[in-house]
Amino acid sequence: MSTVLFLLLLRDHLDVVLTLALGLTFSQILGSSFILLNSNILARLSTINTKYLSPIIIVLCLGGAYCIRMNIYDVFLAVGSGILGFFLKYYGFPIIPMAIGYILGGLAAKAFRQSLMMNYGDYSIFFSSSICFILIFLILLLYLSPFLKPTINKMRKSDEEI
Repeated sequence: MSTVLFLLLLRDHLDVVLTLALGLTFSQILGSSFILLNSNILARLSTINTKYLSPIIIVLCLGGAYCIRMNIYDVFLAVGSGILGFFLKYYGFPIIPMAIGYILGGLAAKAFRQSLMMNYGDYSIFFSSSICFILIFLILLLYLSPFLKPTINKMRKSDEEI
């Protein structure tokens, strides 16, 4: 389906496709040239003391959060996420999986809603094929692995003693 649409786009609007391709090529060349020409200056940015760099980053992050939808709630959400991240790091939780979940959670919820709409609200679409059962089994195994690991270790130790 998408291949047909792409071919129709090429046939009917070749000027738009070529303009986009040339624009992307030009922007990549321009951006790469800027980075390569200013690499010495950009490398010196890493030597700036964090007590000067942190406030700048915080202001840019909060300003960017506000500029997306012009909503102060987004700023509060960014501050709350920062505080949550601080406490998670302080108590030893890995930050990267949390960030990935935070980013992909909205996409997963949207895909879940689309799946339910395609099947008119029936959950049987999630159990319709063997790959669904395999994925559900693997997810349950991953969730239960912290509880199963001590039991497996005890069984191994008892086997070694015999």
